[in-house]
Amino acid sequence: MTDIKIFAIVVTYNGSQWISKCINSLLLSNIKLEIIVIDNGSGDNTLDFILSCPQVKLFKSEINLGFGKANNIGIRHALQNDADYIFLLNQDAWVEESTVKNLLDSHIKNPEFGILSPVHHSWDGDKLDWYFLEMISSEKCPGFINDLYFSKQKVLYDCNFIHAACWLISRKCVSDVGLFDPIFPHYGEDNNYFQRAVGKGFRGGICTLAKVFHYGTNKDSKHSKTNNYLRTIQNVVNLTNPNIALLGNLVLLFKNMFYSFFDLIFSRQLNEFFNNWKVFIKTIAFLPKIIKSRKMYKVSTPFL
Repeated sequence: MTDIKIFAIVVTYNGSQWISKCINSLLLSNIKLEIIVIDNGSGDNTLDFILSCPQVKLFKSEINLGFGKANNIGIRHALQNDADYIFLLNQDAWVEESTVKNLLDSHIKNPEFGILSPVHHSWDGDKLDWYFLEMISSEKCPGFINDLYFSKQKVLYDCNFIHAACWLISRKCVSDVGLFDPIFPHYGEDNNYFQRAVGKGFRGGICTLAKVFHYGTNKDSKHSKTNNYLRTIQNVVNLTNPNIALLGNLVLLFKNMFYSFFDLIFSRQLNEFFNNWKVFIKTIAFLPKIIKSRKMYKVSTPFL
């Protein structure tokens, strides 16, 4: 195990309130990590702390590349330097000393998992992360909640998706699946990557022996403009899914959007009607990129 190379990658952007806790938790890991930070043009004191850590390899971007494109810089560097594993961690998250090792041990015993994530707790550890709770519903992560309630949890659970605030990815998974898709400006890139990993035959799961502590965001804090963006990105995620026919997804999108248009007009919810219309137009504007993306990631015919 001493020969295994794990590169921890953290993307930063104005993260001064979290970054010392994040990086120090990686430095205290009980398994050696090569730490890479890609800074997306921070204007606060984030870089001051990073530059005070000689153990950290820093890549600086003058502009905000977003999550996926910035992580791709770190992933390329890791692969070029013979990484066996890549450990992605959000700047607003921190891990226990044993987190990475427990994930690694679980993967060695279960190599069919391309992506493993710990149990996500709130920053202070007093509760589970609210978004994580959505990921462990009975439909998305069968058995997790039931086993948690009866205190009989397994070490690993398959899940339909777990967000990339904290991922351990095997080299084989990255080699087969590729990098994050640059079609996504921000948000959605981890959903898309997970779908592509599943399409390549990998499993994704949650390791109950490992923990991460995530600051995250307030679930109710997103205003309508942000919600419109997130709804657009979710549509793009659905349409780029290589495991589902694009034509069928397009038909479903048109059907759902036009049904909602009629409902909102008849109920005189004009503001929501115009929001839906904006989402629809923005989604359609993505179509050329969606088709290019599906070809890039070896979906032989985008309409099958």
